[in-house]
Amino acid sequence: ARQGKNEMRLLHAVIRSKGFVWLPSNHQSANYWSHAGAHFALSPLGRWWAASPKPSWPESGAEENEEVQKIMAEFDIGGRWGDRRQELVFIGIGMDQAGIEGLLDGALLTDDEMAEFERFVDAKLPDDHVAVVAGPGTGTGTGTGTLRLEALTSVSDTPATPFN
Repeated sequence: ARQGKNEMRLLHAVIRSKGFVWLPSNHQSANYWSHAGAHFALSPLGRWWAASPKPSWPESGAEENEEVQKIMAEFDIGGRWGDRRQELVFIGIGMDQAGIEGLLDGALLTDDEMAEFERFVDAKLPDDHVAVVAGPGTGTGTGTGTLRLEALTSVSDTPATPFN
């Protein structure tokens, strides 16, 4: 319980946070993270491009298209998860960046949990997924782990509803 109080103290300096996150419970859908004061919401935003069939991309995913090149620049080239990642912004006064990053890093799947998640996805991967291939961009892999906000055993095998 004491650790929880220390964690809350770290977050008291945060006035607003927003961005998008990748959750293992619905790995095909980006989720929008919105926090202001006492309000927090996590809601479906739409499919990650990597989870969307190429025909649903601009110009059916034609690699010479400028918009498709911008999309591919967001991909973790060489990784298997494409544009899936955590991307959050925190705004506040007197924030402890290292402490907040530690809290968030603690919510990421461990290597063993990620391996279990990958085995699950491999068994359930739809035929229309987009493979990550080399192309424009320089994905670094930083921040691409999924957040462990729900137990891996609750991963749904129900396909995500496309929002794009």
